[in-house]
Amino acid sequence: MKNSFFILSFFVSGILIGVFSILPQLVFTSDFTLYALYLLFFLVGIGIGSNTKAWNIIKIVNIKIILVPLSVVIGTLSGVGLFSTFCL
Repeated sequence: MKNSFFILSFFVSGILIGVFSILPQLVFTSDFTLYALYLLFFLVGIGIGSNTKAWNIIKIVNIKIILVPLSVVIGTLSGVGLFSTFCL
Protein backbone atom coordinates (compact mmCIF):
# COMPACT_ATOMS: atom_id res chain seq x y z
CA MET A 1 0.00 0.00 0.00
CA LYS A 2 2.90 2.31 0.76
CA ASN A 3 4.28 1.91 -2.77
CA SER A 4 0.89 2.77 -4.28
CA PHE A 5 0.80 6.07 -2.41
CA PHE A 6 4.37 6.75 -3.48
CA ILE A 7 3.48 6.26 -7.15
CA LEU A 8 0.28 8.29 -6.76
CA SER A 9 2.22 11.15 -5.15
CA PHE A 10 4.62 11.28 -8.10
CA PHE A 11 1.69 11.31 -10.52
CA VAL A 12 -0.12 14.10 -8.67
CA SER A 13 3.08 16.16 -8.33
CA GLY A 14 3.67 15.79 -12.07
CA ILE A 15 0.18 17.06 -12.80
CA LEU A 16 0.64 20.02 -10.47
CA ILE A 17 4.02 20.90 -12.01
CA GLY A 18 2.42 20.78 -15.46
CA VAL A 19 -0.58 22.89 -14.47
CA PHE A 20 1.39 25.60 -12.72
CA SER A 21 4.28 25.61 -15.26
CA ILE A 22 6.95 25.38 -12.57
CA LEU A 23 9.53 23.96 -14.99
CA PRO A 24 11.14 26.02 -17.79
CA GLN A 25 9.20 26.27 -21.05
CA LEU A 26 11.92 24.26 -22.82
CA VAL A 27 10.72 21.14 -21.02
CA PHE A 28 7.18 21.56 -22.35
CA THR A 29 8.12 22.34 -25.96
CA SER A 30 10.76 19.66 -26.50
CA ASP A 31 10.55 15.89 -26.79
CA PHE A 32 11.85 15.14 -23.30
CA THR A 33 8.64 13.35 -22.43
CA LEU A 34 8.95 11.08 -25.45
CA TYR A 35 12.52 10.16 -24.50
CA ALA A 36 11.44 9.60 -20.90
CA LEU A 37 8.75 7.24 -22.17
CA TYR A 38 11.32 5.35 -24.26
CA LEU A 39 13.56 5.05 -21.21
CA LEU A 40 10.63 3.81 -19.14
CA PHE A 41 9.78 1.12 -21.70
CA PHE A 42 13.44 0.07 -21.82
CA LEU A 43 13.70 -0.20 -18.04
CA VAL A 44 10.43 -2.13 -17.74
CA GLY A 45 11.69 -4.50 -20.43
CA ILE A 46 14.89 -5.06 -18.47
CA GLY A 47 12.89 -5.65 -15.30
CA ILE A 48 10.61 -8.19 -16.92
CA GLY A 49 13.40 -9.88 -18.86
CA SER A 50 15.58 -10.34 -15.82
CA ASN A 51 12.75 -11.70 -13.66
CA THR A 52 13.12 -15.48 -13.72
CA LYS A 53 9.75 -15.93 -12.02
CA ALA A 54 7.97 -14.34 -14.99
CA TRP A 55 9.54 -16.78 -17.43
CA ASN A 56 8.75 -19.74 -15.17
CA ILE A 57 5.12 -18.63 -14.89
CA ILE A 58 4.85 -18.43 -18.68
CA LYS A 59 6.31 -21.93 -18.98
CA ILE A 60 3.96 -23.33 -16.33
CA VAL A 61 0.78 -21.66 -17.57
CA ASN A 62 1.69 -22.46 -21.18
CA ILE A 63 2.40 -20.28 -24.14
CA LYS A 64 -1.36 -19.84 -24.65
CA ILE A 65 -1.21 -16.96 -22.17
CA ILE A 66 0.36 -14.89 -24.95
CA LEU A 67 -2.81 -15.28 -27.05
CA VAL A 68 -4.79 -12.80 -24.94
CA PRO A 69 -2.54 -9.75 -25.47
CA LEU A 70 -1.87 -10.83 -29.05
CA SER A 71 -5.60 -10.94 -29.81
CA VAL A 72 -6.02 -7.50 -28.21
CA VAL A 73 -3.30 -6.07 -30.46
CA ILE A 74 -4.73 -7.71 -33.58
CA GLY A 75 -8.27 -6.59 -32.72
CA THR A 76 -7.15 -3.03 -32.03
CA LEU A 77 -5.20 -2.75 -35.26
CA SER A 78 -8.07 -4.28 -37.24
CA GLY A 79 -10.60 -1.90 -35.68
CA VAL A 80 -8.41 1.14 -36.30
CA GLY A 81 -7.79 0.06 -39.89
CA LEU A 82 -11.49 -0.45 -40.52
CA PHE A 83 -12.42 2.84 -38.86
CA SER A 84 -9.76 4.78 -40.77
CA THR A 85 -11.18 3.65 -44.12
CA PHE A 86 -14.49 5.30 -43.29
CA CYS A 87 -12.99 8.51 -41.88
CA LEU A 88 -10.69 9.36 -44.76
